[in-house]
Amino acid sequence: MPTRTHVIRLHRETGVRTVLVEQQEATTWCQVVGDRLYAVTNLDAPSGRVVTADVTRPQAEYWTTIVPESSAVIDSALVA
Repeated sequence: MPTRTHVIRLHRETGVRTVLVEQQEATTWCQVVGDRLYAVTNLDAPSGRVVTADVTRPQAEYWTTIVPESSAVIDSALVA
């Protein structure tokens, strides 16, 4: 069972921390490619979904789903 967690983005150059997900029972894995954040999450999708957001607005409320939840479980993704 997932536990309540925070997902925080740390900007390597400035040290600025941005909270992406706060106090949610979910599992989220993120990867930054260029100016986009990509994530696999079960937030609001128990079987998983793949989302993306601009790194300047990476919080969950700005996520766009690019692979929606379905009957198949999504547990990982690769950005190539």
